[in-house]
Amino acid sequence: MSGKYLGHDYELGETSFMDWSDEELKQMAFPTHALPKPMQKHIDLSEPKIPRKSRATRKNYDWRNKRIGDKRRSYSEEYLVDCSMSEWGCSGGWSRFALEYIEMFGIPRGAQYPYVSGPKRSPADCNETVNVEYPISKVEFLTGNVSRAMEFVKNKGPIIASMYFCRDFLYYKSGIYAGHCDPQATNYIGGHSVAIIGYGTSRKGINYWLARNSWGTGWGADGYFMIKRGANIASFETWELLAPERKIFDVD
Repeated sequence: MSGKYLGHDYELGETSFMDWSDEELKQMAFPTHALPKPMQKHIDLSEPKIPRKSRATRKNYDWRNKRIGDKRRSYSEEYLVDCSMSEWGCSGGWSRFALEYIEMFGIPRGAQYPYVSGPKRSPADCNETVNVEYPISKVEFLTGNVSRAMEFVKNKGPIIASMYFCRDFLYYKSGIYAGHCDPQATNYIGGHSVAIIGYGTSRKGINYWLARNSWGTGWGADGYFMIKRGANIASFETWELLAPERKIFDVD
């Protein structure tokens, strides 16, 4: 199975989702009908203007290769599921609500509030049971601005992107994804959020974003994927680009 026969530069193949039903797949997507729609106006998908002398260092960027900031910390995803009243438990959540909740109310380390299967705990108990930290100072909205998003990724860190996803995306293996997907597509599943950690340009001259997914290392390229940049694939650039300003902590 390959996307190249459609004129694209990405490969599809067998993944753990091959035998999942539509109902099972929709459980891991967030319901898009109750959320803001992608932007239709004030969109700038153009590339940033880079001085000639710096183009060689700006063409490709991968946050994984950098040694910037403090020691990596692991925060509790379960805490957001239980305590953020704007989330939908095991049926997913909206990235903007999650980041704004962390900014305002904080979040504990994963070891203090580990994953527990079953019903959500009461939000009234959350801040009374654990010590929270405030790793985010503010959230910047970069939706529809490719140039500004690239600058943020290079200078400050990863950003969150929301996108539509269809069945073909579940089978992504490698290359620069450029599949068509919207709520009217026959193979449409739902909404999804990923982390943009870099960008680049292929040898064929195709601009792309480099992103980290949350479906495990068995999906894509060890859990990562590339998606065509500046083309608004699956509303990737016009639905919601969220840039959390991170606080720098002492290494502990």
